[in-house]
Amino acid sequence: MRAEFQSEINKTGSRDNHKGLNGWLAFFLTLSLIVLFVTSVLRMTVLDKKYTEDRVLTDTSVSLVTREMNDAISNIASLNNVPTSVVKDALTDKQVDDIAKASLSNIYTGKEKVINPTEITNQVASNISKRANASNAMASGEVDSLVATFKSNLNEYLTNNIQTPYLSKITSMVNSTKSIVQSFFLYSLIASIIIVLLLVLINRAFFLPLKYVSTSAIWSGILVAIGSAIVVYSGVVEIVSSKASVFTDIVNTYISDTFDTMLVGSLIMVAVGLVFWLIGRNRGK
Repeated sequence: MRAEFQSEINKTGSRDNHKGLNGWLAFFLTLSLIVLFVTSVLRMTVLDKKYTEDRVLTDTSVSLVTREMNDAISNIASLNNVPTSVVKDALTDKQVDDIAKASLSNIYTGKEKVINPTEITNQVASNISKRANASNAMASGEVDSLVATFKSNLNEYLTNNIQTPYLSKITSMVNSTKSIVQSFFLYSLIASIIIVLLLVLINRAFFLPLKYVSTSAIWSGILVAIGSAIVVYSGVVEIVSSKASVFTDIVNTYISDTFDTMLVGSLIMVAVGLVFWLIGRNRGK
C-alpha cells in the first residue's frame, strides 16, 4: 500500500525531497484515518441513543415486545390461578413504548438498573385488579390475595429473566464499547493531526503535503467502502439478524442502516480526497 502512495505522488511530477519518509507518514495516516472514520460513524449511529431509538423502537417492534410481555404475564398468571380474562393485554403498546424508551435511556447513560421491576409490576397489577373487580369474577379479598402473589412472581421474573441475564449485560457491553470507541477516536484524531503537521514541517510546504493527505483519505475511503460493501452485500447481516428470532427484520434494518451510513460516508471521503488531491497536484507543480 505504501508503494501505491509513493507511485501516485511520483506521477504528479512535483519535487519531493523526502519521498521515503512522506510515503511512510502517508501510510500511517491512512490507518489512522480509517480508525478515525469508523469510530466517528459508530459514535453517530450505534452509540447514539436517538439513532438507536428511531430504528429499534418502531411500531412493529413495540407491538412485538408487548405481545411477548403479555404472553409471559399470562403464563405467570395461570401459575397463580389468576383468570386469563383479567390478564389479557395487561400491558398496552403505549405502556411498553414508555418502558422501552426509559430502558434505552438507562442503557445509554450506564445505569445499573435498566428497568424498574417494581414499577412495571405495580402497573400490571393495577390493570389486573381493575379488570378483576369490574368483572365480578372474584371477591375483592380474593383478588387482592391473588394479585399480591402474582406481583411477587412477576417481579421475580422481570429481575431474573430479563434484567439480570440480558439488560445488565447489554448495558455493560454498551458502556465498554463507548469507552473503547471514544479512546480510539481520540487517539486516531491526535495521531492524524500529528502526522499532518509532520508532513507540513518536513516538506516546508502546503500543497505537497496536501497531496499525501488527500491520497491517504482516498485510500482510507476505498478500504472502508470495500469492507462496508462486503458486510452489506455478502449476506453477513442476514445471518446475524436471523438469530434475533421475531426481531430479525428490526435487527437487519438496524445493522444495514449503520453499514450503509459507513459506505456512503466512505465514498464521500474518496470524492473529497480526489478533489483535494487534484488541487494539491495542480498547485504543487
